[in-house]
Amino acid sequence: MIEETKTPDFSLTEDQQKEINSIFLYSDQYEVTEKDFERLNEMFETPEDFLLLRKMLGIHTPNEAGITFKSPHKLIEASIADREAYAIETAVSQMADERIRMALLNTYARLRNFKKENKAEALEAKNQAEFEEEKHTEEFEEAQEEQERTLAPNL
Repeated sequence: MIEETKTPDFSLTEDQQKEINSIFLYSDQYEVTEKDFERLNEMFETPEDFLLLRKMLGIHTPNEAGITFKSPHKLIEASIADREAYAIETAVSQMADERIRMALLNTYARLRNFKKENKAEALEAKNQAEFEEEKHTEEFEEAQEEQERTLAPNL
């Protein structure tokens, strides 16, 4: 008769899976709150912090991009070449906005996955440690029972 060896299951429980799925949840809010300003204050202590973020996103300010019109009247009075430059700048700005949104979304998704993986590894290690502890406890209890038994010569 062949005995099958059972490999212990260290996979996550349903509660642990729910805990992992609740990590780093995100919800959009249009309004900027006082709490948001406090957090921004922590994140961006100097103007160089904004410069670094802009560099990381590959975005240029309107002044770096070229001509800007402060009022619609100036746009009407502008030459055709200036209008074309303004149209190009506007299109580039819209594409930059889309790039910013996609970069932030991708950064968020990568950070969330990183945090989830770390939490899952920690929970699996915890499950394995608990299994090992239960196994050692069972072995110890069996050894204790064996020692307490009355054996034939002692009868």
